[in-house]
Amino acid sequence: MRSRLTLLPALLAFAVLLGGADGCSSDPNVESAKLALRQENYEEAREQLGRALETNPENVEALALLPEVIRTQMDAAAVVNRSEFVPAYREAIANALRVAPEDPDVMNAKRNAWASFMNNGNQTLTSEATPASDAIPFFEGAIEVGADSASSHFSLGLAQLLSENNEAAASSFETTLELDPSYTNASIYLARAYLMMDRGAEALDVLSAARENIEEGDEDADRLEQEYLNALASSGQTERAISEFEEQVENFPDDPLIRYNYGTLLLNVDRFSDAIEQFEAATELDAENADAYYNLGVANLREAGRVETEAGELTLDQQDEYDALIAQRDEYLDSAIASLEMARDLTDDANRPAVCNSLLQIYNARGMADEAEAAAECAGVSMD
Repeated sequence: MRSRLTLLPALLAFAVLLGGADGCSSDPNVESAKLALRQENYEEAREQLGRALETNPENVEALALLPEVIRTQMDAAAVVNRSEFVPAYREAIANALRVAPEDPDVMNAKRNAWASFMNNGNQTLTSEATPASDAIPFFEGAIEVGADSASSHFSLGLAQLLSENNEAAASSFETTLELDPSYTNASIYLARAYLMMDRGAEALDVLSAARENIEEGDEDADRLEQEYLNALASSGQTERAISEFEEQVENFPDDPLIRYNYGTLLLNVDRFSDAIEQFEAATELDAENADAYYNLGVANLREAGRVETEAGELTLDQQDEYDALIAQRDEYLDSAIASLEMARDLTDDANRPAVCNSLLQIYNARGMADEAEAAAECAGVSMD
């Protein structure tokens, strides 16, 4: 399921078509189209305007009214069907702009077209019922009528990124930044696109430039910093990322997100005990973070495995050391259980089975039959 996005431009209000939609016309077909539009008979209105344009292809009133009819018809349709109207809408507004770009009604139709393309593109992109690729033609239409709009290029990039077309997405985000170098979200998503294409150095360059340009106190500064640190780790520069995270922890010890992200980095490089320290801090600072509890459980589980391996390497005459390590392993397992149980209780229904499955493995290892049976039911697996 495609994740939802919250970085899209806000929805826009439409202007009312000036003059032509309500004024008198010398063309009876245009007058019939206006009546059909008021009656919400959109196909009839389009047919009447088609006849008017067959008679006079430069009938400005008909040219200005046709895209408004299509826009109204499109907005009245279900979201899943709106992309079907895009080709005709783009053609209609292009024809009007070609013939009479300075006409007030055409200029108004152009403004409405940009707003409509953006609104419908955003609704399509955020709808669970439509694939991300369905939003692309809307944003391309917005760019046709507003090529200098950074938000149009940014939204197109998001649609392309969600459609797994990373190269096209990167190009759109690059254009966004050419139009507006301070567009922080474009920098973040361009870096993500680069990382998906194994262009880590370029991702870091983009984020470094954004960090330098962002104004002090900007609400996006912290998020940008996290993106930069995560990009460092993702691009293979682990030691540099760890060094920078250590500095961030020192400067912002009470930031749960920094603690969580640093712990995740440490977990990924098998520094389990250090990861435990960061996840414990993250859960203390944000007691509702299910992911932090889950990763804390995983870190404890892996540290238990490391200790068990160490114990298995001892010789028979090292029984005391062996017993001490096994006791330590059991402590880590008990800590893993406590953390994963917290994650189970905090997580949503969709992710709870995965947490329960992790608990099931530990319960079995610890001989906790009743708990294992409950975990199996939660995980949706059979104990037979």
